[in-house]
Amino acid sequence: MNAYLYSIQWGFKPRLNKVKASGGRHRFSAEIYRAKLDKIWAQYAKAHLIILKREGLLMDNEYKVYHGENIEVKFHSKRCIHAAKCVKGLPEVFDVSKRPWVSPDQALADDVARVIERCPSGALEYVRKDGEAGEQPQAETTLDLQPGHVMYIRGNLTIKNGDETIQLNRAALCGCGHSHNKPFCDNEHECRS
Repeated sequence: MNAYLYSIQWGFKPRLNKVKASGGRHRFSAEIYRAKLDKIWAQYAKAHLIILKREGLLMDNEYKVYHGENIEVKFHSKRCIHAAKCVKGLPEVFDVSKRPWVSPDQALADDVARVIERCPSGALEYVRKDGEAGEQPQAETTLDLQPGHVMYIRGNLTIKNGDETIQLNRAALCGCGHSHNKPFCDNEHECRS
């Protein structure tokens, strides 16, 4: 039976090397080194993803879920442009001075859904848990150019960026080119001046 030594070759793409062991050397199993290599790759991929997001090369589709009895609210913080349609529409549900700031059970699920559908950026979405229909996209896609180069778009939308695809009904897209969350507007740059 042959014994092998395993080592990790560093470089652009770390990989596992297997060499025949000679007498007296400490021998480890391939599984130990494979686990180590997998851990290194996970750290590398996570760091690479963070850099790509920071540079605006990846769309951010992360969200936080607020659970209610009849409705579940999803909040995509990176898409929010603070239009305040939610806070003004149902202040008992959307209260930025409280934690958590979204309390779906403080109003009827129909009212919560109606206010969420007013959100121009698509930062708020919902899932009905009471058997009622969820949000339906507009039959006709509309694009509304706002002052400051923000483009509000509504309809049955598929946004693609390289290998990424996001399906949504509403979005606020960047029209100035300075967003750090392209193609979405982040409402933080020269476009406001």
